[in-house]
Amino acid sequence: SSGINAEYGDSVQSLLYFARASILRIVTLIERYCCLIPIMPTNPSRGRGRGRGRGRGRGRMRDRNRRDRERKSQSRSNETPEQRESRLQSNREQMNQSRSNETAEQRDSRLQADSERHSQSRANENVEQRLTRLEANRLQTVQARANETEEQRESRQAADRERVAIVRAEFAQRNSFEARSGVMPDAFTLHARDKLCKFGCNALRFEGSELKAGKCCSKGATVLEESQRFVTYPEDLKLLLIGHHANSRNFFEYIRRYNSAVAFASLGSQAVTPPGHGPYVYRIHGQIYHRSGVLQPEPNETAQFGQIY
Repeated sequence: SSGINAEYGDSVQSLLYFARASILRIVTLIERYCCLIPIMPTNPSRGRGRGRGRGRGRGRMRDRNRRDRERKSQSRSNETPEQRESRLQSNREQMNQSRSNETAEQRDSRLQADSERHSQSRANENVEQRLTRLEANRLQTVQARANETEEQRESRQAADRERVAIVRAEFAQRNSFEARSGVMPDAFTLHARDKLCKFGCNALRFEGSELKAGKCCSKGATVLEESQRFVTYPEDLKLLLIGHHANSRNFFEYIRRYNSAVAFASLGSQAVTPPGHGPYVYRIHGQIYHRSGVLQPEPNETAQFGQIY
């Protein structure tokens, strides 16, 4: 009986030991697969070794890039003009081939990156570097235009005109009255100036201006006789105006100066030209003055303005 009990006790103890070992193994597997504990302990020495390896790798890469740049610079300094032109032509063909295969998104991304790179480079350059760059660009443009054919020249000028038209249209749209105020002005047409004054002076008026009629002749108080009217222009002035005179071109070019020269007084003002493109606008800033001199010109001087009359 005592032997049976001892054998039974040893079996139970072995069973308990096996069960405990199994439970510990199951818990270990659960912790590993559920990421409750790291599977492998971190070795600080191995991490430091990898960092030093990466640092040495980057250093070797920088040295290799520097040697490549020096080798290319040395090679380009020794090449002949024919070799340089051949290399540039090969680079252009390779670049054109690469750009022809890119998508619209890739092209926009490339142009944006180029713009940012150029802006950063120009922001960091000094005055001498800027002048050198502009002079190099000017010489390059002159050389390129000297070598272009007639077809290339016409194509370039057409592209320039189209680009300028687009820029001006965008500028006009941004700075238009509607864009700045958000209000669309009412359209008004003057029509032809073919309405005669009803008070007998025969002054030509625009349609719709009858409400202000009479200002031309004070409602008939200063009507000239038929013999006093200029029925037609003087012949010389008429030829100048219709372009049939030898000096018509000069007359049209300097007509403003001619008109000012025979005025009774000269106009004094500070003219400020508005920025941008568009039709000519005479804008005055500040006070306007009418300058008049003495009634008679000084000896040996030419009569001008009111002195003419």
